[in-house]
Amino acid sequence: MSREQEEVVAFFRGTGTDIECRSLDQILAWEDVLMEVCHDYIQWLFPTDEKSKFNSDAPLLTPELQRIFQQDETIRTNFLRGFARFMKFLGLAIHDISGSGSNLCIVKAENFEKRKLMCWRGPENHNWRRLSRVLRCLRLVGMKPEQRALFACLEDIITEFPGMVEEKAILIWRSEFECQITPHFAAAVLASPNLLSALCDQTFAKYDANGNGLIE
Repeated sequence: MSREQEEVVAFFRGTGTDIECRSLDQILAWEDVLMEVCHDYIQWLFPTDEKSKFNSDAPLLTPELQRIFQQDETIRTNFLRGFARFMKFLGLAIHDISGSGSNLCIVKAENFEKRKLMCWRGPENHNWRRLSRVLRCLRLVGMKPEQRALFACLEDIITEFPGMVEEKAILIWRSEFECQITPHFAAAVLASPNLLSALCDQTFAKYDANGNGLIE
């Protein structure tokens, strides 16, 4: 492994720090306000295979690291601690219906209304981008039940609060989940002409190979 990869592994094993010398335990102990105003920790809690546009020091989740995250139980346990803390920051709660981790449900927590203004309302709320990162990261580290539960919760939220989240962010969430249109998403689309228009534009673009507005 490269030095950068070793740093990521050590961070999630609880034996190292991020680039700012902060341990995982220290970050997870932050108050919600600090998690909102600090912008360079989210890339460590949820690394992806894409370079960050906002943090040049953000780690990359290489194929080798993805394999390690999928197999190392200590890393997976600590990763899920970070996932649970970020869900709490957003005003969400994780429920393990089966008790085995195979049937997860993420729902609005009691503090959701208090978190809604800071974490969910626009315009261009940066937590929408954070959620896109979380969805992608969950897929890369092989945590499909968590990804599925989070996306289902997001579908419920955009259905219950039409117009609260901008259409571009919603379509990015859907692309990261790589799913077919579900009944909940269909309901959200039908309730929002703007979301319907954005979905049509996104779908049309897949077949507009030349970018000239024509399907050839």
